[in-house]
Amino acid sequence: MVVNIGNLLELWSGGYFVSTPHKVVNASGKERYSFPFFIVPRHDVLVAPLIDCQPGFERAPVPVGPVSREVWRTNWPEAVPEDTGFDLGTLPD
Repeated sequence: MVVNIGNLLELWSGGYFVSTPHKVVNASGKERYSFPFFIVPRHDVLVAPLIDCQPGFERAPVPVGPVSREVWRTNWPEAVPEDTGFDLGTLPD
């Protein structure tokens, strides 16, 4: 079983949980089943760290509505991401 941490949980945790890149791609040629379950806050929620942040983790609060719209809009291969200004990256190496 694989559990992926998303960008909003990374932000809420102040960088203690690190978001992982994730997509369902089966390159094995064998049968595989995926049962995704996504939890997204209401669109009017502003996500900000709930605890003191990990050293080096500096992220601006993120409004869920605009970010969710951009994530769903760019789920299609031909969609080009817009520069929304939201920093959803992880801790620098």
